[in-house]
Amino acid sequence: LSNTFSGITGHTNLLPYLNQRLSIFLIGLSLIPLSVVLLRRLPNSTNSLPRYRTVGLIILLLGLGCNTTYLMMFQRKNHARAAYAETYIKYQPATKVNLVAQDIKLETLPDHLTAEAQLTVRNENTAPVPEIILYLNPGLEIHRITRSGNQVSFKRENQVVLINHPLEVNQEATFTIAYSGNIDENVCYPEISTDEYYNNNSSDNILRHGKKFAFLEKEVVLLTPECQWYPTTIPPVNITSPYDVTKNFSDYTLSVKVPEGLTAISQGEPTQNRDIVTFTNQQPLPCLTLTIGNYEKKSLVIDSLSIALYYFKGHDFFSSYFT
Repeated sequence: LSNTFSGITGHTNLLPYLNQRLSIFLIGLSLIPLSVVLLRRLPNSTNSLPRYRTVGLIILLLGLGCNTTYLMMFQRKNHARAAYAETYIKYQPATKVNLVAQDIKLETLPDHLTAEAQLTVRNENTAPVPEIILYLNPGLEIHRITRSGNQVSFKRENQVVLINHPLEVNQEATFTIAYSGNIDENVCYPEISTDEYYNNNSSDNILRHGKKFAFLEKEVVLLTPECQWYPTTIPPVNITSPYDVTKNFSDYTLSVKVPEGLTAISQGEPTQNRDIVTFTNQQPLPCLTLTIGNYEKKSLVIDSLSIALYYFKGHDFFSSYFT
């Protein structure tokens, strides 16, 4: 478990950390009254030994309960990771369509995001496909999928979305998907081993920094392609062959509602209209990343190349080395 605290994002896994420490404290505390019961001496009162025994057992049971809850957190996480890996493997042989373009409108709240994605897909295979397969984080609930204003039926299996709409060879279709929810981080990196997944050792540092794959907080947002915060037609991982991951280059446009005082950063040229920042790309991209935070900016232009550096406010520890 992480035992470090970040001034920007706080503690990585505070609840499991406190749960583990509380279980150790309670089990140790229970040994004090229980040790009195085992002392071979005449008690000062005939009622004292049962009272010490009862208090010790109650504290011990509370400590064991905290320890059981702590272990069940990891058991649920391992079960979810295994289920997501099986889903990837199940749909790996299925025929996929290509994502041509996607326009995403997004608003983030603490532990919640709301989005609407308009995506155009094309069947570039040599045979028709009976249904369209998409991938989306299982913690995000799809409210509706429409095409030309008409709702389209679909079903979900964990991170896989099956749209009941066939496509002929070279046929295109545009869908609008409205969804919201929180990010389930268990879907990230299912291809790595359990030991590697939980290993948060950093070289020879005795401190444990922890691992977190997505942030949806009031002043810090970080959404990477691995957490599947927007729908795609190609999975971001290949379970059976981790180094053979297919890339789908698409035309992305991202519009983000940014809270006052914060800055949004993503791929593309940003344009701002009040509290909406739109990122437009001139070339197809394999994926998108979004971060929002209380950033400050330093920039310079070398010939025709513009270079910008964003950093959290109050964390400029490097400028003095370049002056």
